[in-house]
Amino acid sequence: MEEKVSVWKANLTNGVILGLIGIVYTLVVYFFDLTLNKVQGYLFLVILIVALYFLIKSYRDNYLHGQMTYGQAVGAGMVIFLYYSIITAIFTYILFAFIDPGLIDKQIAYAEEIMQKRGLPQE
Repeated sequence: MEEKVSVWKANLTNGVILGLIGIVYTLVVYFFDLTLNKVQGYLFLVILIVALYFLIKSYRDNYLHGQMTYGQAVGAGMVIFLYYSIITAIFTYILFAFIDPGLIDKQIAYAEEIMQKRGLPQE
C-alpha cells in the first residue's frame, strides 16, 4: 500500500526552490543596480508564474500520479507560495538590515521623486 504524503511536506522542496529563485533574482537585480528599474518587476512576475507552474506540475507528476484537481493545484500553489514568502521575507530583512541598510532610503527617495513628477502633493 502506498503512503500518502501531505501537501505541506511534498511541496517544501518546491517552496525552497522558488525561494532560491527569488533570492538569486533579487541579488542579480541588486548587484547590477536595477532596483529602481520598472521593467524588472514585470520580468520577475513572469519568472514567478512560470516557475510556479512547473513546480505545481512537478508535484502533480511526482505525488499525484499525473492527475490533479483544480483545488489540489490551487492548494499546492498556495503552499509553495507560502514557503516562498517566508524565505524571501527572511532574506529581505537580512538585505535591508545587514547587507545594505541605506537601500530603504534610496527607495523612499525614488518613490518621492516619482510622486513629484506626477504632481502629487508633498504630504
